[in-house]
Amino acid sequence: MKTQRWMARVGVTLGIAVFGLVSTASGQECPEHVDSMSVNRWPSSPTRIEVSGSYAYLGGHSFVAIADVAHLGEARVVGQVEARAVVDFSVSGNRLFVLDSGCTGGKPRSWCWSYLNVTDVSDPERPEPLLVGHSLESPPRQIEVSDNTVFITSGDGLRVLDVADLSTTPFEVGFLNSPWEPSDLAVESGHAYVTVPDSGLRIIDVSDPTNPVEAGVLDTVWEAHDLEVSNGFAYVADGAGGLRVIDVTDSGNPTEVGILESDIDVMNVAVDGSLATVGLAHPGVLIVDVSDPANPSRKNMFITEGPAEDTALTGEVAFAVTGPSDSSGFGGFRVLDLSVPDQTIESASFDFQSSAMDVAVSNAVKYIANGDSGLYVVDGSDPDETIGEFLDTPGFAVGVTLHEQYALVADDHKGVRIIDVSDTKNLIEVGFVDTPGQARRVAVLGDYAYVADGDGGLRIIDFSNPKAPVEIGAINIPELAADVAVAGDYAYVADGHLRIIDVSDPTDPVAAGPSEQVFAKSVAIEDGLLYLAFSDFHVFDLSNPSEPQPMSRKYIGYEATDISVSGFHAYVATRRDSFGRPGGVDVFDILNPYFPSRVGRWKFDGDGWAVTISDDRAYLAGGQPGVVVLENGCLTTYWVEIVTHDDGFHGSQWRSDVVISHGADRRVGFDFILHTVDGDITAGASVDKGEQGVFEDIVGLLGYEGTGALEIQASHPIRITSRIYSETNPGTYGAFLQGHRSTDCFGGGALFGLRQVEGEFRTNISVTNTTDETREVWITLYRTDGQELVRYSVEVEPGMVVQDLQPFEDRAGQPNLGWGYATVEGGTGILACASVIDSRTNDALIVPLLQ
Repeated sequence: MKTQRWMARVGVTLGIAVFGLVSTASGQECPEHVDSMSVNRWPSSPTRIEVSGSYAYLGGHSFVAIADVAHLGEARVVGQVEARAVVDFSVSGNRLFVLDSGCTGGKPRSWCWSYLNVTDVSDPERPEPLLVGHSLESPPRQIEVSDNTVFITSGDGLRVLDVADLSTTPFEVGFLNSPWEPSDLAVESGHAYVTVPDSGLRIIDVSDPTNPVEAGVLDTVWEAHDLEVSNGFAYVADGAGGLRVIDVTDSGNPTEVGILESDIDVMNVAVDGSLATVGLAHPGVLIVDVSDPANPSRKNMFITEGPAEDTALTGEVAFAVTGPSDSSGFGGFRVLDLSVPDQTIESASFDFQSSAMDVAVSNAVKYIANGDSGLYVVDGSDPDETIGEFLDTPGFAVGVTLHEQYALVADDHKGVRIIDVSDTKNLIEVGFVDTPGQARRVAVLGDYAYVADGDGGLRIIDFSNPKAPVEIGAINIPELAADVAVAGDYAYVADGHLRIIDVSDPTDPVAAGPSEQVFAKSVAIEDGLLYLAFSDFHVFDLSNPSEPQPMSRKYIGYEATDISVSGFHAYVATRRDSFGRPGGVDVFDILNPYFPSRVGRWKFDGDGWAVTISDDRAYLAGGQPGVVVLENGCLTTYWVEIVTHDDGFHGSQWRSDVVISHGADRRVGFDFILHTVDGDITAGASVDKGEQGVFEDIVGLLGYEGTGALEIQASHPIRITSRIYSETNPGTYGAFLQGHRSTDCFGGGALFGLRQVEGEFRTNISVTNTTDETREVWITLYRTDGQELVRYSVEVEPGMVVQDLQPFEDRAGQPNLGWGYATVEGGTGILACASVIDSRTNDALIVPLLQ
C-alpha cells in the first residue's frame, strides 16, 4: 500500500450518489430533539383571591383555581375554571361569576370580547358551567355579587344585573353613568363602594338596584388601589398613602378616621373582625390590629418571596397570592396561621409553576410527576389531544412509577399515592401510605413498592390491595435516600453513596455489603448490570448481588439526577452545575460495559430531573418547557483504520472491501464517512435483518482514488470486517482488518512479527486518529533481539490516517533487517496496525496492535 506520508485534512464535504447506497443525514444532533411539551398547569400566577367556606378561589390570567383549605396544612388545588382572560371574579353561594374580557393583539375592535360566565362550583373538583359568554356592553373592571344581583364596574359607570334565573338571559336592571377608571368594588348593606385611583372612594346607594345614585365621595391622598368594607368602615389601600380607614356610616359624608402609614406602597387589604392583612408592593404581608379603627397598628409582618398581589382573611387564618420574585418566575399561594400572638406561621404553600420532576410512558400515554400540580396525564395517541388531566396530590409529586393500571406517585412529605389511571380522563386516588420521610422514588417488584424516602430511609409497602396499602418493612440509612432499584433479593439505594439492602424478607430489610466507596445519587438495573451516577457514571456486574463488581467508571462533570437504560445506551439526567451551566441528559454507549463512551449530550433550560426511554424515544423531565422528547438514536461509531483504492510498489493495485452484519431484528442503517486528504466523503447504506452487506472496493465505490480512514456511524451495534488486497494477483485473497468501536481504540501496544528484507518483504505502519484533536504518536522500532533502533513521532490530524512506508528502511536505515517489532504510544482514540507485504506476490498480511 502506498499513500502520502504526511496528510493534511481539508475541510470539504463532498456529496455523492452511488448505486446501492442510500443517502442518510450524517452528524445529526445526538440525541435529536423531537418535541417539547409544556406541563405548566397555570400559564400565569394568580393576582386575586377570594375565600368562601372551605375553599379559596385564586384568579390568574386565564383561570380561577379552586383550593381546598379545610385542612390548612394540606391546602391544595382541587379544581379549575378556565376563561380567555379573567378580569375579575366573585363567589356567591355555589356560583362563581367571572368577567372574561380582552382583545386579540393587533386586531380590530371586532376581535375584542366582554363576557360574563357563571359556573356551578358546588362540586369544586368538577365545576359545571351555568352561563357562558353573556355579552357585556363595555369592557368590565370589577364584579361583586349580592344575593341574585350582580354589580359590574366599567369605564363608563356601574351596571346592575339580575341573575335570579340563569335559565334565561341575565338582564340589566340599573345603570349609573360615570367616567370612572375604577380599581376595586365592594358591596355592603345597600351600598356599592368604588375606589378610583385619582379620586379616592366613591359611595353609590344601590338600595334600589334599578336606580343607583352616587351618595358620597372622599378623595384619598395618593392612589386608591383596593378596599374592604367592614362594620361601617371602609379600609382603603392607598399606595404610598398607606392604609386609610374611613367611616362610612353616613354614606353622604364619609370621613377619614385613621391612618396606618407605610414606607412601602400598600396595594391591597382584607379585614375580618379586629384583624386586617395588608399586601405590600415589595415582598410582604402586614398583620394589622384594627380593633380601634381610628388607630390601626402593626402587629407583625410575614415576608414573601414576591409582592403580595392580594390577601384574604378568615378568623385567624390569612391567605395570600404572591407575585414572582423576579421577572421570569411565577408566584405562589400562602396560608398563614395568625393564632399565635405576635407571630405569623406559614401553614401551607405551593407555587404556581409546575415543574416536571419525573415521567413514565406507556402506550403513548405520558404520566408526569408535576410538583405542586400532582400527577399530569397526557394521551399522545390522539394528535388532537394536547391538554391532559391533572390529579392534584396533597404533597409535591417528585416521582412516578407505573404498575398495571396504577401510577405510584412519590409525593414528597405526603408519602406514596396510588392512583388508578385505567381511565386517563378520570384519575382516581385509591390508596396511599404517608411515609415518615420525603418520598423521592418508587421501585416495584411483584406486589411490593420500595420507596426511597429521604430521611425516612428505605420503606417497603405491600400494595397487593391498592385500596389498602400497608408499610411492612423499613430500614434507616445514613443519608437522604434519593433513588432505589430492586432485583431479586436486593434493593440498591442511592443516598449519595450506594447502599445494598437484603430484602429477601421484606418485613425485615437488612444492610448487606460495603457501600461507602461508591458515590451515587441515581441507580438503575438492566440485564444483570447495575448503573450508578453522581458526578461519575459507574457500571457494576451483579453476578454476586451482595457484592457488585466494578466494571467501569466515566466522569460526567454534572450532578446526575436519574438514569434510564435501554439496549446499548444509558441516558443520565443532570442538574445545572455550580457555574450555572444548564443541565440536561448525557448519553453513553454501553455495548461494551467495560468501556462505556459518551456519545451525546442534550442541554436543558435549567435542571434535568428525570429521564425515561420508551419506543426508541427518551423523555427528559425538568425545567421549562417541562418534558422534552428526544430521539433515542445516538449512533455507535466504528473505525476501519485504513482503506484504499491506490497503486503501490512492485505494480501493486490496492483495494479494500467492507463486510457488515448485525444481530438486530430489523433493518439497520449506517453512514460511511471516508476521511481523506481531500476532505470527507459521506454516504449512507443499510443492511436488512439476517443479511450480510458487502461493499466491494469501498473507496472506489465512494468515488475516490487514494487512501483514507473509514468511520462508520450505525443506529445499532454492527459487526465489521474489512479485506485489503492487491488486484494484480487474482490468486491472493488478501488480509483482514476488523472494525473497531471508537471506545476500543486504546492507543498503545506492540506490533510483533514485522519483516524487512530487500526484494522479499516490506513493512508499513499505519496510525489512525479517531479523536477530534490532533495527536502526536510515538513509534519505536526494535530488532528482534530487543535492541532499540529508533524512536520517532508522527503527528496525526483528527479523523486521519498516516501510513509510514517502510520505516525500518527509511527511518532506521535497516533495509535488510530480517525480523523486528515496534511499539506505538498515542493515547485513547488512536488505532495502529502494520502490513507485512510479500514483494514477490504483493500478498499482504495485517499485523494487529497487541495491548
